[in-house]
Amino acid sequence: MITRVKTRIPVTGALNPAADEKLQDLPNVVRDFGADKTGATDSTAAFAAALTSVDNVFMPPGTYLANIDFDGLRGKSLIGAGRDVVTLKNYTNAPVITLDNTGGDCKFNRFADFRILNRDKAVYTTADGIYLTGNALNENDFHTFERLEIVGMRHGIHLGNRTVWNTYQDVHAYSSINDGLHVETTENISQQTFITCRFGTNGSYGMQVDKASGDLFSGWSFITCTFEKNNLNGVRIAGAASGIQGWSFISPYFEENTKTLAASSVTPRKANIWIDAAYCVGLEVRAASMYGTPDPTPLDYGIFVEDACTNAMIELGACRWGAFTINPWRLPATSIFLIGPQLTGGGTPSAPTTGGGRSLSDIPVEATDTYTATLTGCTTSPTGTVRAVKQGNQVTLYIPAINGTSNTTAATLTGMSAAFFPARTQNQFARVTNSGVNGLGLIQIATSGVITLFSDAAGSAFASSGTKGIADFTVTYSLT
Repeated sequence: MITRVKTRIPVTGALNPAADEKLQDLPNVVRDFGADKTGATDSTAAFAAALTSVDNVFMPPGTYLANIDFDGLRGKSLIGAGRDVVTLKNYTNAPVITLDNTGGDCKFNRFADFRILNRDKAVYTTADGIYLTGNALNENDFHTFERLEIVGMRHGIHLGNRTVWNTYQDVHAYSSINDGLHVETTENISQQTFITCRFGTNGSYGMQVDKASGDLFSGWSFITCTFEKNNLNGVRIAGAASGIQGWSFISPYFEENTKTLAASSVTPRKANIWIDAAYCVGLEVRAASMYGTPDPTPLDYGIFVEDACTNAMIELGACRWGAFTINPWRLPATSIFLIGPQLTGGGTPSAPTTGGGRSLSDIPVEATDTYTATLTGCTTSPTGTVRAVKQGNQVTLYIPAINGTSNTTAATLTGMSAAFFPARTQNQFARVTNSGVNGLGLIQIATSGVITLFSDAAGSAFASSGTKGIADFTVTYSLT
């Protein structure tokens, strides 16, 4: 049984006075479980006892040495008095906080208002700040991280296996040995939301994502996040057999990344965002500020997508671009991208390199026309008005019913405008009339625009008497 003495400890960094009062009433890792807030001894056992006994654990001001494992824990909260006054350091060369589902579901845990700091970067080179890992048999989901500062760890945040539906708000991961945010797995890591987070001055990448195989990482959102002054890219996305799907960067800030790279570097690319994955299905960058200020050399690109990314679909909303030595962005020939009005600052870059992809201005406008089609091979020359619509390389013809009295075994429709002529003969099927009987017939659209009709799907001739022609139908074909 825990006996609480209501002695008020000054709390710095609490949200408001009411929150201060509530924090004092939580089970206290020092008072109730014997953790050492001087940082002189290992407090791992005290944290384990607290999290096993109660759901909400408060850390008063102080420094704590611990490696805390949340294996199979649900609905726990680890709350500090403020990230300026509460520091968690790793006791061993292992993550400070591990969320692990090997012993059962690990869900609905919350972390707020403290700092994570490496005990010694030169010694503890494999200690992550927060590490999420586990297996696909149990869940490791719905965790919340708020108002945290993670400094000097191997990776600030390391997602190493299946974990989904996590939220990170006002989390700063900087001065890491390697990456601020590191993701490398074959499992599904989807639906991660980052709000007002910062990844800066990290030894390698601000964020590195490498999905080796399997389903795409889907549904990641970055809202008003900052990626700046990282030694390599602000964001690097890789994956030899996979990639990302449905990612959005809304109002992000990028500046002076790839600090250690020489100008025109090929691997990594000297860019704020570098995508070298097999797939990038739906990436939105909107209202971004991207700068390439020299440090020590200017960036080549704001965004660079390698040609190996075979199906990039990227939307760039209105963005402010600083000066880049080559272009703000480079996208592969296989990509489709929409580009809104762009702002430049700190110099005007040359026309962006697209690699053959399609921008908004490249997407063809729908062209429509009508023409009079004449049915040949009849005693008279019956006609009808055809509506033609061209969208890119595709043409759709809306042909009305046109019939007459046959006087020969052949039948054609003539009168097509040259803009709708295909580059090669197109074979389609339509409902035709032969001797007054309706059936499915072959039609051939020639490079001259003449449409030849046949009485059946095998390409047979019409009867030389009786009613023949074509029923009301719609046909779509390629111009190429």
